[in-house]
Amino acid sequence: MLNQKQIIIEWKKAGLKENGFMFQDITELYELAVRNADSDEEANKLVILAIRAAAKNGGKTAMAVKNNLTKWLNAGATTAIKVGDYEKQSQQLQQPRSRFGQPLRKESAIEKFTPEQIAEQSKRLAKEDGFDDPEE
Repeated sequence: MLNQKQIIIEWKKAGLKENGFMFQDITELYELAVRNADSDEEANKLVILAIRAAAKNGGKTAMAVKNNLTKWLNAGATTAIKVGDYEKQSQQLQQPRSRFGQPLRKESAIEKFTPEQIAEQSKRLAKEDGFDDPEE
């Protein structure tokens, strides 16, 4: 059964757009969740989680909520626990890795050479090439 009061509270808390189609959007989202969720209670949880996820990601419309909900349902997440597992797994996949699954090491900053170091290197290279003065 649609717990519309709780969903509307979450909708307003999330700062989603409130217009004449808000109740229709909520009903459609709930119907989508009910068709795929394990129970009515899980459908309510899924809609609320989708609203919270949309708000967290900066979404302001019903389409942002629907995108989250369909993403989870297409992945087979039909309960709130499965949604949590799916999001946890997707976060782990997004972490940067290098070869063989080892974490990336931070590279050191690019060194800036001083004019003295450049002059010293020029002298050394000139001597290696058989010149006494780098100007030659």
